[in-house]
Amino acid sequence: MNRAFPLICTLIVACGDDKGGVASPPGLGSGGTGETLPDDGCITINGSGGFATIASALDWAEDGDTISLCSGTYSERVLIDKGVTLKGPTSGEPAVISNPEDFSAVSVRADGVTLSWLTIESPSVGVYMENVDTVNLRVLNLNQTGDTPVRVKGATNVLLQASTFSDRDGAMVYVDEEGSVRVVNCLFDRIAGYATVAESGAVLSLEGNEFFDTAADDTDRSAAARANNGASLYSTGNLYSDSLGAAIKASNSTVQSVSDTFQGGTHAIRSSGGSVTIDGATVTHPTVTGVYIHASEGNVSISNSTFTADPAENAMRGAERWSIADADQGVGIFAKALTEVSIENVTVTGFNHGGIYIGPTTPDGAEVSLTSVNVNNVRWHGVYIRDSRATVTDTTISDISIDASTGPSPCTTVGDYGGATFRSSTLDWLGGGVTDTSGIGVAGLESDLSFSGISVSGNDCAGLMNFQGTITVDDSDFSAPSTNALGGSVVSYNGASSAVTNSRFVDSYEIAESFTSGSDSFLYVYYDRMGADIQAWFDGDHTVSGNTFTSGSRSVYGTEANLTVTDNTWTDYAQYGALILDGTLTMSGNTFSNSSGHAVACIDGTVDVSDQVVDTIVSTEDRSYEIWSGGEVLYPSAPSNVNYPALYIEGCQTTMSNVALNDTAAMAMRLLGGDHSLSDITVLRANSGGYLSDPAIDLGDSWTRDGFAYEDDIQLVLDQVTISETGYGGGVGFTRYDLSGDAVSSNMTITNANLSGIGGRGITAIGANLSLADSEIMGPGGTGVTASEGTVSMSNVLINGAASHGYMASSATSLLDAVTTQYNAMNGLMLSGGEVTLTNSTSKHNGLHGIQVSSASATMTDNSLTNNSGYGLACTAVTIMACDNLFADNLLGPTDSCWDECTGLSLPGGDTGEPDTGSGDTETDDTGRPADDSDTGAPDTDDSDTDDSDTDDSDTDDSDTGAPTEVLPTP
Repeated sequence: MNRAFPLICTLIVACGDDKGGVASPPGLGSGGTGETLPDDGCITINGSGGFATIASALDWAEDGDTISLCSGTYSERVLIDKGVTLKGPTSGEPAVISNPEDFSAVSVRADGVTLSWLTIESPSVGVYMENVDTVNLRVLNLNQTGDTPVRVKGATNVLLQASTFSDRDGAMVYVDEEGSVRVVNCLFDRIAGYATVAESGAVLSLEGNEFFDTAADDTDRSAAARANNGASLYSTGNLYSDSLGAAIKASNSTVQSVSDTFQGGTHAIRSSGGSVTIDGATVTHPTVTGVYIHASEGNVSISNSTFTADPAENAMRGAERWSIADADQGVGIFAKALTEVSIENVTVTGFNHGGIYIGPTTPDGAEVSLTSVNVNNVRWHGVYIRDSRATVTDTTISDISIDASTGPSPCTTVGDYGGATFRSSTLDWLGGGVTDTSGIGVAGLESDLSFSGISVSGNDCAGLMNFQGTITVDDSDFSAPSTNALGGSVVSYNGASSAVTNSRFVDSYEIAESFTSGSDSFLYVYYDRMGADIQAWFDGDHTVSGNTFTSGSRSVYGTEANLTVTDNTWTDYAQYGALILDGTLTMSGNTFSNSSGHAVACIDGTVDVSDQVVDTIVSTEDRSYEIWSGGEVLYPSAPSNVNYPALYIEGCQTTMSNVALNDTAAMAMRLLGGDHSLSDITVLRANSGGYLSDPAIDLGDSWTRDGFAYEDDIQLVLDQVTISETGYGGGVGFTRYDLSGDAVSSNMTITNANLSGIGGRGITAIGANLSLADSEIMGPGGTGVTASEGTVSMSNVLINGAASHGYMASSATSLLDAVTTQYNAMNGLMLSGGEVTLTNSTSKHNGLHGIQVSSASATMTDNSLTNNSGYGLACTAVTIMACDNLFADNLLGPTDSCWDECTGLSLPGGDTGEPDTGSGDTETDDTGRPADDSDTGAPDTDDSDTDDSDTDDSDTDDSDTGAPTEVLPTP
């Protein structure tokens, strides 16, 4: 290391024995009497005279005079009581003041004194000043004095310049009692103890000095500069190198450091009590902490500085856990303040226990500001702030690591490690961000956090997380979140509230990989999108609004919380847009498109969805695997093409309005148990990519989750629904799987339905009560309406062109009014068992009978049964009351053998087109004879009508006898 020693020159002066008499210049001498100056030595006053001792020269000198010493040693104690300059030679051998007494060698007792180019030797103090002003000490060599070469007691405006102190013990400069001293361009080399000291209200200014290898004295004191008891220490442009302890140490004093360089040592600055200001500092390789500041009676300001540690030498390098008890060790900046901590344009790197720690000094905490701060490559914590009101601007934190021994689940605790942690604080963070930490990016514990314009990515645990506090995020960017269960980009845990607005979530997933435990030559790679955007765990009100989500997996999740999700867009998602578990979810104005998961999902919660668009749900291709051997693929990736319902609701209370579900690969909506009120629902091309036989809107009262069976009645109110082009699937379907004879308690109320292009059944209610009104079912690929077990009420319903029956009921109570079934491939109405009341209805142009009734009790009044390809009414084992019905142009006649209880007679055999008259005529075949057993009114058994067994290809839903097995992926 190059050391810039101050230039100290000596002047060689030859003093002859015979100097001759020298006349005293005008005004010089005792009162200007014209006395002749002594000619006893080579000491001069203003270049005149010849004094043998400094004392004699001082006797003759007056204020403002310059006393020049020649080379040599002056064995005397010097008392200066005039404002003079005492100067030694600037080259050659020095002038040495050698004090033989146990007192200060030079005692300054007047203002305006200057000492320069002198060597001072003394068993005690070198230069002593007390209660004087403006003393200049320049180019002094004080290495042969006692342990306090320069003592300033109450003296002010003292300058010590270009002097050298080497291999010394004690305080080289000591100022107290409100004195002030500037130490400029001096060298302090291998000083044991405190090189410079200020106490009791004194001011010590250090400018451009060099301190090397400051060591501890026999009482373990060590510092290049020490300030105590209300002193002020100003350090500018100094080099502090390889101190054993702190370079600057202060107690109850004010410290200001500007453009200083600190190398090695335990601390650059260690201060308690007063304010500390640091600007332009370079701190490298402290062994304990960069700066330790506890300003219990002041503020802290650190700016334009760098703090760099060597992890191999810095404290806490072997810490297996972070400990708040050791927060003052192994960190770049440890700061506490009474009212304010300001850190600006600062870089911290390489520390083992944290980058910056800011703690409280009072219960109210301090105002904390971090501006343009960069913390990187430190362990445990980038920034940790307690009990403060923090403002963070354009600050970046990255590459924060933890010890591997932390265990396999480091994300299950909050506040032990991460990019930044705020405890019992408020935070307003604008710009910058947190990336690539081994813990949580930013964690808040019982804090209120606010972020805007930040970037968060690549953290092993949550990106931003609050625990028992609040968090708001606006206009920020998130990517590459953790795949941990508690690893969303924004997580609220036991939080009072959170809000994420106008932000962008991109590539928020990872592909999971799994290796076999067998031979190293084989590698199994499993693919699945994993990762989450926003999570709200347990309690609180949470808002997600105006965000864009592009290419992700699990987006917004809440459990036992209240979610409000509005005006967001999702594209290319794998699992879900929003999922609520045992909480409330309100969604409005969102768009979910070109994705493979649920747009909306609910488990045991409450959902309100409005103005929602779901567009182009696709089959996921992420779930696949590859097998490698010797670096080559043996079996390439094979997508499993898993499909999810666009909306998945399980055991929830649901309200939906103005929801459009377009081109969904699986069913548009699955509702399992719970109460549901839906209005203005549009479904286009549901099941177009898979699960082709499922209904567009699927209802169920039993399901499995995590290997457990669940059962819950379903209550549905569906108004203004349009379903079209469902592939091979149906429209709306419910099947009760536990038909044990218990009372039917699930209810479906559907009004203003318009179903067209339905690939399977239009509406199915097996084991549920169905109320259908003011609806049209056009051209379904199976039965228009299928019912069993419950009560079916239909009014003002049109079923047209079904590929099977228009309406088919088994063991149900059917209450039908103003129902039109026409142009259906089989029967208009197919009724088996149960009870039927049919009024004001029309069944015409059907491929078989207008109505076929078997083993049922029926009342039919004021109906029109015309133009059917079989009978108008076909009966088997029926108790029927048929009155005032119109039969006309049915191919086989009005009826086969139905009994008319209105008249007590069989229905008429002739089909006259007029209402039945009760004449008792029997149906005849073409020969006039009664119909034979080939048409007995029993259910058809030929291939053209196999509906009682429900095995025809056009309507295969009854073959689904198992409970749904879809398991909703949950975090």
